Amino acid sequence: FSQRGNVYLSFVKKLFERVSATATGYYQPSVRKLEDYRIRFEGGMNVEISSRLALELTYTLAHDNQLPVDVVKTDMTYLTGISIKY
Repeated sequence: FSQRGNVYLSFVKKLFERVSATATGYYQPSVRKLEDYRIRFEGGMNVEISSRLALELTYTLAHDNQLPVDVVKTDMTYLTGISIKY
């Protein structure tokens, strides 16, 4: 178990009337061992199809540089979804 610091930057921008984008980046170094760190990025777009329905696209990248040899250090996830307001 390691205590970690957390530094992040977040960005939200309305690109068009019905399209918005978000991006958040995290840097999480170990407090005791700075060469042990994690990086995470989350980016997404939201496209309003109607006042109650939207398409959501999300990309996530997570990297941990101090994992065991046989474990993948970088994971990427793509997610497509629909959101409904009611």
